[in-house]
Amino acid sequence: MCAELQEFVDDLQRLREQPPRLDGMRVAVISGTRAGRRERALRAALNAAHRTTAGQCGQGRFVPAERSGHLVMFSEPEIVVAEICRMLESVPR
Repeated sequence: MCAELQEFVDDLQRLREQPPRLDGMRVAVISGTRAGRRERALRAALNAAHRTTAGQCGQGRFVPAERSGHLVMFSEPEIVVAEICRMLESVPR
């Protein structure tokens, strides 16, 4: 975790300055909505930011993970799998 945090602020700044181009791509922003003891205000702000990100993508979709906080892939992997399957179903064969 310490190694990840060393680059975190720089990476966020780089994302802000050079956002990825997602034009024409389906995007699912999966966001845990469950706040821990000390992160209630932060979790609400993160969810709002995730909604904004999804809204800025032409084909964006905000997907709340009601039983999850930060690590949705561990607490609700079925949501991640469902979104992947939903996207794959729309790919022409």
